[in-house]
Amino acid sequence: MSMSVSRTSAGRRGLAEDVLEQRAAFLLGAIANKLVNVGGAISRRHFGIGFTEWRALVMLALEPAAAKRICEVVGLDKAAISRALSSLEAQGLIRPTEATAGRRSRAYELTDAGAAIYRRMLIASREQERRLLAGLQPGEVPVLLDMLRRVLAQIPEVEAFAPDHL
Repeated sequence: MSMSVSRTSAGRRGLAEDVLEQRAAFLLGAIANKLVNVGGAISRRHFGIGFTEWRALVMLALEPAAAKRICEVVGLDKAAISRALSSLEAQGLIRPTEATAGRRSRAYELTDAGAAIYRRMLIASREQERRLLAGLQPGEVPVLLDMLRRVLAQIPEVEAFAPDHL
């Protein structure tokens, strides 16, 4: 009897693993989680900055921005971004823009030190991406990026889903 229980249990586990490995959301989430963990560890060890701070730096390299705008673009919650901005400001890597320095809701910009660390981290980030995509053929990379952009554009549809009618 214990033999059939273990086979049934193993069978369910195998089925669950098969289902998970074939679900786009699971695979995308697993990839994202692993990249955040590995990338965050590397950036903390070599640059003293975590993954959330890196995302804020990338955004601020594009344009001066407030926490709300950064959240809209990078998809993280405001509390995490606010902590990241406080950390970056304390390290002297960002500063409030002159126009918003006295306001409660401030926009930030990179300092010279922030721009320098951004450039170094960008080189490291590009190498990490090269290694990540090394298993793909060169022609597959633009196709993958196009598909990922289209998947990202569908997020509002996922947000609008209400499972209470199932």
